[in-house]
Amino acid sequence: MISRKKISTVFKETFAAFFEERAHLHAATISYYTLFAMIPLLYLLVVSFGRIFGEQFCIQVITDLFKNNIGLNDIHLFTDYLKNINQQSRSWLLNLSMLAVLLYSCSAFMMSLKHSMNDFFDIEPNRQRKLNVFLELLKFRFLSLSYLALIALIIFTVYFLQVFAFSILSSWFTSMHFGYLFLQYFFSIALNFLVISFVFKYNHDGYISWNLAFKGALLTSVLLFFSQLMIKWYLQHYFFLGKGDFIGSIFILMAWVFYSAQVIFFGAKFTYIYDKHLDKTK
Repeated sequence: MISRKKISTVFKETFAAFFEERAHLHAATISYYTLFAMIPLLYLLVVSFGRIFGEQFCIQVITDLFKNNIGLNDIHLFTDYLKNINQQSRSWLLNLSMLAVLLYSCSAFMMSLKHSMNDFFDIEPNRQRKLNVFLELLKFRFLSLSYLALIALIIFTVYFLQVFAFSILSSWFTSMHFGYLFLQYFFSIALNFLVISFVFKYNHDGYISWNLAFKGALLTSVLLFFSQLMIKWYLQHYFFLGKGDFIGSIFILMAWVFYSAQVIFFGAKFTYIYDKHLDKTK
């Protein structure tokens, strides 16, 4: 265990290292790739998970996530676009082309996130022969789809649990606003925790134990939750494109990713420095 005095030292070192790493540049890259990966990712989520849960339910999950987490109250432009693509053609050619676009854009997104995690965890990738590098790159690009599918499955599972908990709460209590808020906040933090744990554990070229990944993800998920509340409030009230149309929604999404990514990078740097101090106490 690390003493309280050491914890304050860890936070001070984390802030200093965080600004030295120029986290805003990493976050800008992540938000840029998010823009290109979003539509094909949402389309394939609706097509693939829609066969299991129903396409309308998948669109409802996406709508709720955009409203509750990001603060986009009017996302019919996104959902209508998904419905139109789905109704226009269900051919294998469309799905294959979307898969190709998704493979490139999402793998670029995951590669960018991987390089950022390497920087914030101070991981130096092993230099291999060109053939090995190419095979590893190809392997990671295909694994990126599996990673994103797993994250999507986590999101749907948490959403199911949230709906189930709300239904039980509504059957027991006729009026319990505080209980709904508590459950909504709890599931938001839980979702952040699961996704960040996965990123801290696997999305880099080094090794991090599950114990350390869980510790770092716990702090980061709580910080991210409260940060997202402030980010959402700022984007809804003071962002100059906060009440715009489709273009405004795109900018809100990119701004939300930009600020949220910096919180995750701060958590990654804290986890790395915390682990260094933990090794010194052993």
